[in-house]
Amino acid sequence: MKLSLKHISVAAFCFAAGLILFQNFFGLQDTNIRMSSFLAPIFGIMWGLSGAIGVGLGNLVSDFANPKFQWDQMHLVYYTLGSIGNFLMAYLTYIMWHKFMVRRDQNPFAVNLKNMLRYIVIQLIVVFATGIYIIVFNVVTHDTLDVQALMSLFWTISFNNFDVNVLLGLPILLMLMSSNFEFEQSKSVRRQDVRKP
Repeated sequence: MKLSLKHISVAAFCFAAGLILFQNFFGLQDTNIRMSSFLAPIFGIMWGLSGAIGVGLGNLVSDFANPKFQWDQMHLVYYTLGSIGNFLMAYLTYIMWHKFMVRRDQNPFAVNLKNMLRYIVIQLIVVFATGIYIIVFNVVTHDTLDVQALMSLFWTISFNNFDVNVLLGLPILLMLMSSNFEFEQSKSVRRQDVRKP
C-alpha cells in the first residue's frame, strides 16, 4: 500500500480541526462527546493507511492545541497512546471494510442495504476494540485501578463513538459512495477491478 502525503495531511488537518472546534461542544462526566470522531472511520475507508496515519497525527495536533496540554512524561505518553487509539479506529475500519461480510466478487462500495448494515456492525466491533485498548492504556498510565470507573469509561466512550460514527459517518459514507469517490482499494478488490454494484 503506497502512502500519500497529501491524504495524510488532509486527514490530519480535518481531524485536528474538528477536535479543536468541537472539543467542548458536549461535555459529560470524565469525557466529552467527540463530534468529529466519525471522521476516523471515514478517512480509514477513504484512504486506508494514509487516512489512518492522518487521523493519528491529527489527534496529536489537537492535544498540542489544547489549553490544558502538559509537557510532562506521563501526559506525553497519554497523548501518544490516545493518538494510536484513533489510528486503530480508522485502520481497523479499513481492514474490516474489505474483509468482513463481503465476497471477493462483490463491490464493497456499492450503495445498498448490506453495505449500510456492514458499516454499522463494523463500527460496533471497532469501537469495542478501541474501548478495550483505552482501558488497557488507562491501566498502564495510572497507578490506581478502579474497575468500576474503568468499565464506566469503557461503555461511555464506546457508545459515544458508536453513536457519532453511525449517525454522522454513515450519511457521509453513502454520499461518497454515491459520488463515485476514488476510495483506497484493497489488493483483492483492485486485482478484480470491481467498481460497479
